[in-house]
Amino acid sequence: MGLFRKKYWNYHGFHTKTKSFYDENGYDIRGYDKKGYDKKGYNKDGYDKDGYDKKEYNKNGYDKEGYNEEGYDTKGYNEEGYNKNGFDNKG
Repeated sequence: MGLFRKKYWNYHGFHTKTKSFYDENGYDIRGYDKKGYDKKGYNKDGYDKDGYDKKEYNKNGYDKEGYNEEGYDTKGYNEEGYNKNGFDNKG
């Protein structure tokens, strides 16, 4: 599949049927809507409207609960309150 997979797109990215840079569904030649999201709801960097990627992590690497892929928060503690060395956050 090439860049011009439909006959209505010209080489400038203009849709000749709708007379605009968007097709009848509101997507441009690259598949993004006017706000910059594709049909699945992700932008060109792979993040959804809430700022999370397909694995549910934001661009800083933390999920919605505030933990990274290893299970630690921004201060280095996991859900039980222990850091990587096994010490708890109470002192």
